[in-house]
Amino acid sequence: MSTEQLESGYIPSKLNAPAKFIWWTMDVVIVTVVPIYFLGILIKMPITGFALGLGMGYLFSRLKSRTHPNFLMHLWYWAMPSGVLGIKTKSLPESHKRNYIA
Repeated sequence: MSTEQLESGYIPSKLNAPAKFIWWTMDVVIVTVVPIYFLGILIKMPITGFALGLGMGYLFSRLKSRTHPNFLMHLWYWAMPSGVLGIKTKSLPESHKRNYIA
């Protein structure tokens, strides 16, 4: 929030709003920019990278708009092995354990 907004008494309408780049959320920006960077710059296929990046960003934003807001986190939990990227949760059991003792 800028200093002018603080001085004018600006009150944000959504306190838990995700970070945005222009009007896209950061996860859509990452899904769009990564193929553009890797295919376009590293492999020297800029047109293919640009087209693939825009297509993936469009499909990803459509998937996000049609599902639960935390759908990707749920999918990540069930599809990936536990501890991927060093993320471990103490409150949740590991996803591969299907039998729980109550």
